[in-house]
Amino acid sequence: MSLAQKSRVPFALKLSPLFLIVFNALYNWGFLSLFRQYLYSEDLVENYAWGITWNLGNNKHPPLFGWITAAWFKIFPTSDWAYFLLNEVNFAIALIFLLLAMKTTVAENKRTLAIFLTMVLTPFAMYQGLKYNANFAQLPFLTGFAWSFITAVKKEQRSRYIIAGVFSAAAILCKYSAVIELAAITFAVFICLRPRVASILPGLIWVGALTLVLTAPHFYWEQVHGWPSLQYMQHIPSAGMHSSLGQTGLTLLNYISVPLIFLVLAFLAYPEIKKSFSFAIEFKSGLGFYIFTLCLLGVICAALLEKVHLKAPWFIDCFIFFGWALVSLIPDSDSLAKLRSQIIIPITVYF
Repeated sequence: MSLAQKSRVPFALKLSPLFLIVFNALYNWGFLSLFRQYLYSEDLVENYAWGITWNLGNNKHPPLFGWITAAWFKIFPTSDWAYFLLNEVNFAIALIFLLLAMKTTVAENKRTLAIFLTMVLTPFAMYQGLKYNANFAQLPFLTGFAWSFITAVKKEQRSRYIIAGVFSAAAILCKYSAVIELAAITFAVFICLRPRVASILPGLIWVGALTLVLTAPHFYWEQVHGWPSLQYMQHIPSAGMHSSLGQTGLTLLNYISVPLIFLVLAFLAYPEIKKSFSFAIEFKSGLGFYIFTLCLLGVICAALLEKVHLKAPWFIDCFIFFGWALVSLIPDSDSLAKLRSQIIIPITVYF
């Protein structure tokens, strides 16, 4: 590669993914602590109140994210800046596990781009994304499950299946809806990696058994107390099928409007990108694409089946895989010089 070619490598791709993750966490934490000190903080009060009782459940959600909040404030003061820091540390850990998961199927430069796009194009700073809550608390456990399950299938290691079972249980103990994303990740792995069922069946049994054992105390508590979390779910406003479809479409459009704008701009500027969709459809490198798509469809289908109005924060756990989905559509033969022009606009928006 000539010196001229090296100079065209985009600044974001010269940096290590770990640097980008740490910088993003510190940047967001500093910005929010300085300029959003009056941010509505009902989640902080709820999480802390549930956590300090150390009960196996509460009247709204499973208990793990409350426990994490209570443990965090054993170390830090109960203030907004510390709460924002908890959220950014949580997100950074999720991105690190995401990076580890991508290392199994994605080239190094594309991993850096995926991390960058996840931070820039995804709406993690919208709605409840600024505050640590049940939706955000799942992220490290979902990405940790993706990493451990993918590597377990590829390397056929029992220890990784055990780790996957722990992450699976932890995600469910944050919010029951984690079952949707866990199922989507598992199904996507089957589609793209095509493992032999006989070789992974013992591992799947380990994952399921550990998930049941680790979540059993909570579900016993729920049964004893009359299933209060499930009763809370019944209070979500219901809707007819047509109304629910319309509300779902509007909510999804609102939530992904910024990524959609960039996708349209990419298609207009680079018509050849259309060819990359067949690259993913042919299962050549589309694991991230299928994880994201199945997560999104799972959330939408669950809302339609329950006939409830879809809430925007329910998409948070889908969009952690959005950057990976985008780079899954780029064939490995694409050059860094080509990627440079594709991410100038996101870099400008970020800074």
